Amino acid sequence: MHWKKPGTLIVLACAVIALALTLPGVATAKKSTADTVLTNGFVYTVENRGSSQNVETAQAVAILDGKIIFVGTNGAAKKYIGPHTEVINVHGKMVMPGLQDGHTHLQRFIACSMDYEGGTEDYVLGKIKAALLREDQIGMLKSNYVLTANYFNSQSMLPAGTHLTRYMLDRLSSDPLQDPMGTGTTRPIRVVDLDGHTFIVNSKAIENARVTSTTPDPPDGTIGRDANGVPNGFFADYTPPYPWGDTPPRPANADYVARLLSIQDYNKKGTTSIWRSGGGTSDLEIWKQMADNGVLTMRVNQALGAGWVRGETDAAVIQSEIDKLNAAKAQYDGYSDSTTPGTLTVDSVKIFADGVVEYPSQTAAMLEPYNVNIGTFESPVWLPGTWRGEEPSVEDATLGFKMLDAAHWTIHVHAIGDRGVRATLDNFEAAQKANGVWGSRHTIVHVEFVDPADMPRFGALGVVPNLQLQWAERDTYTVDAVEGYLSPAVLDTIYPARSLMNGGAVVAGGSDFPVDALNPWREIEQAATREQPASELMGIYAGVLTPWECLTVPEAIRMHTMGTAYQLHQDDVTGSIKVGKYADLIVVDQNLLKIDPDNISDTKVLMTLLGGKVVWQDPANPL
Repeated sequence: MHWKKPGTLIVLACAVIALALTLPGVATAKKSTADTVLTNGFVYTVENRGSSQNVETAQAVAILDGKIIFVGTNGAAKKYIGPHTEVINVHGKMVMPGLQDGHTHLQRFIACSMDYEGGTEDYVLGKIKAALLREDQIGMLKSNYVLTANYFNSQSMLPAGTHLTRYMLDRLSSDPLQDPMGTGTTRPIRVVDLDGHTFIVNSKAIENARVTSTTPDPPDGTIGRDANGVPNGFFADYTPPYPWGDTPPRPANADYVARLLSIQDYNKKGTTSIWRSGGGTSDLEIWKQMADNGVLTMRVNQALGAGWVRGETDAAVIQSEIDKLNAAKAQYDGYSDSTTPGTLTVDSVKIFADGVVEYPSQTAAMLEPYNVNIGTFESPVWLPGTWRGEEPSVEDATLGFKMLDAAHWTIHVHAIGDRGVRATLDNFEAAQKANGVWGSRHTIVHVEFVDPADMPRFGALGVVPNLQLQWAERDTYTVDAVEGYLSPAVLDTIYPARSLMNGGAVVAGGSDFPVDALNPWREIEQAATREQPASELMGIYAGVLTPWECLTVPEAIRMHTMGTAYQLHQDDVTGSIKVGKYADLIVVDQNLLKIDPDNISDTKVLMTLLGGKVVWQDPANPL
């Protein structure tokens, strides 16, 4: 036998240890009993990358100091159980990684919620009337404080083809003796559509904002007008130089309370990591305060706004803004507190490339001009138009993209139209050529339409598409407000999850909450089914939307776990159940791999663990 040099023996020993650590059931931590062991489960690890024929499962998981030290059988898990180990018998329930949301805004104080519905004129006005007369609002009835109504489904007003106008909203200002909807209010009223880019205001708001028939449309937006050219109350991507009215008082600590309620709701729904859309240092301070108070039960990646890149060609100005970003990052990135398992990450910025595609807004940047209907809603007559949406898209921001990339900021871009997507990809490619590849994981969110030539560019450039596939259904948005205005070939690419995945992209998921009610299980369901039961009030039609873009259920789950973890630069520590990763786990009441995919949205979370700590447990079904 020939003896190896000592250095060689060390190398071989390290190799053997490394191999052992990759085998199921082998701990990576020091030999010790676990803090917590989950037993008798259907443990879906999400370590597979393929279809439902390639699923890796186990029975038990052991946790020590917030991390997973064992994944394997019930029998092998026993050696990790000591006198102080908490053993949780999940009774055959499914254990899986915590869900991750790669695009959210989070809840805020809402004076009036339209409940994601449309409905008849009286139904819509009835909700606003109830808010005006509510105990916390009635004291402002005769004021100039703006009442903002959120989460309005403008495309599902009834009868079909009806649109809310200033004249309808003005009924609320009438004398109650003259109109059943009247309250006599003097308040300006603003109703915000689900898309977040369009809204309808009453005459008082228009008067306050000094908008008249001679007010020009904004460069990339729209002022709706009646047949005489008078503003009808509809606005898209428009900020008036004068306010709609006075800003109403809000409850003390409203932002903190809303943030806390949002995080608790996310934990209840099984989410353990989120990326929050562009904010500022005030948002970072709220997260820090939550951590200091021991209530940050989420891994939070807070983006900062970088809209200043649009149209900016002065490198000194851009660098000054980047310096501010870097200062915020230095102060808050990685912040945590020992009293809570949550963490704060600051490494990304948010930029808009365009608006929304739906008629009448049509601010999404498209390669082909939108068609124009010269007929009626019931009997349309389509002619080619000249409007292509926002121009330029982010072609005017290339220098900013390059400099942000050089400073190692991950860039997250809102792009819905195929031209907006292409312009964004062009900027990412230019940045990569200028700065090299550094694992940026730049992201394009929404990605409603992609030209086939651009599908493989996501994978080639390492750009992450973040999709909201709860929108992948036949409804008043995808049908009434889009079909006909775009060519059939473009419509065939709507929400192209399968095509992007086949092109080599790592696809991530996001809710865009509160644009939609928070239900990540519906997002997973519709990634696989691309349909929902028909509902007149919700504006949903029967049928499947572009069925060739469906994902398998394992792929849909992976999109909302490992896919989003990849987007957030944390796939090495979260996103799957694997030895060495954080114990961000959930237990759910049904096996998603064995039920009809149409029932996934009914899933209830029984327990959520973040870093091994229980942050939610269903009181009705304790484990």
